[in-house]
Amino acid sequence: MASANARSWLGWLLGLAALAAVVIVATHVSEPQEFARMVERAEPWWIGVALGLQAATYVALAQVWRATCATAQEPLPMRPAGVIALAKLFIDQTLPSGGISGSALLVGALERRGISRGTATSTVIVEQASYYFAYAGGLAVAVAIAVIEGRGGALVAVPSLVFIAVATGIGLALIAMARARHVPDVPGLRRFGRWLHATDRRLTGNRSLLATGTAWQLAVIALDGLTMWSLLRSVGAHPPIGGTFASFMLASLARSLSIMPAGLGVFEGVAVFELHQLAIPVTQALSATLLFRGVSYWLPMIPGFIASRRV
Repeated sequence: MASANARSWLGWLLGLAALAAVVIVATHVSEPQEFARMVERAEPWWIGVALGLQAATYVALAQVWRATCATAQEPLPMRPAGVIALAKLFIDQTLPSGGISGSALLVGALERRGISRGTATSTVIVEQASYYFAYAGGLAVAVAIAVIEGRGGALVAVPSLVFIAVATGIGLALIAMARARHVPDVPGLRRFGRWLHATDRRLTGNRSLLATGTAWQLAVIALDGLTMWSLLRSVGAHPPIGGTFASFMLASLARSLSIMPAGLGVFEGVAVFELHQLAIPVTQALSATLLFRGVSYWLPMIPGFIASRRV
């Protein structure tokens, strides 16, 4: 346990060091006058738009769960679903475990709401599978945009295409294992195996439900991309929405492949680089990226903690 805690703290320290390095380099290549001009052109109300878009991501995620429960004829009201979404985000971010901790919280919270074990565990499978399908679709769109804009070199296209194939494969594997109710006897997957045994095949094999879940997950991704665009507008930039979405998804890919907790430092570095390729000044790209990390990661921590205590 002590060793695991030490590795966790080391990861956070390395992530913060990487973030500090990104900030130092970005500010070094910029001029102080640029920051002054950025403050003068700032439009704070766009930050309010960004906050609204981030709030909508929790609603969209909750709709995935509500659709699954509704299909099972076990309704889940929106308000408790939103509270669970906040709590799950907090748990996933503070206890990195590949989503297992957050999924365990989701199953427990649904059961305490009177949802049956079969429906609760099936909700996890539908959420996870639809997430991977949506992520693969969103990344495919991002790569297409990057290629059209002339930013789609082999360094971008190859890892993206590999990740698209892997994400799609994971989604299909989750559905196949849920229907077969079998998972390899691997120590880290034993709890997941117990969940699979309890799933309802009518839900995990429902193509219409999976399509609905994937659509809502795509909405989450789109809302995140629009959040980044809104924050760029807040610091005076006027970027194209398509190019911003591509930059955000490529930075998200780097975050997913990173060993740093939450991709700390890696996401920011790639985002600033990609946004700068859109002719956005480094000062604006860095400021918007740090604001995005703030509204999507740090700011929800307090309500997420409160929600986790309630759930």
